Amino acid sequence: MKRSTEILILAAVLAAAVAVPTVQAQPEGPKGPKGPPAERRAEMADRMAEHLGLTPEQQAKVQAIHQAERTQGEAIRNDSTLSREQKQEKRKALRESTVQQVDAVLTPEQAAKAREMRAKAKERMEERKERRGERPPPKG
Repeated sequence: MKRSTEILILAAVLAAAVAVPTVQAQPEGPKGPKGPPAERRAEMADRMAEHLGLTPEQQAKVQAIHQAERTQGEAIRNDSTLSREQKQEKRKALRESTVQQVDAVLTPEQAAKAREMRAKAKERMEERKERRGERPPPKG
């Protein structure tokens, strides 16, 4: 009986010794592996600049456009006089305006590639919604 207790204790100690380094190696952060929103925005901006071949001047202009979008989006979100539907409409119009402004900064080739990237992203989003059992928005 004493021997089986010793083996059980030894097994528990070994399991703990293996588990502790694994737990300590887990990434920390408020949003998990993706990081905070500012970090994700920076990564997306870098990826966009790389895929489209943006010049430093274009990058600065696009960044300013997106900053203005965030500021206006926050104002819409905090406007308690608007209904949920009105907020959605305003956010949609803001997004469309932002896309037009960004496209105006790009060369025709870059704008075409950006439209293609947005279309692929929209497809991926609809696929994720379908996998979760949600209906995609109507096309058109």
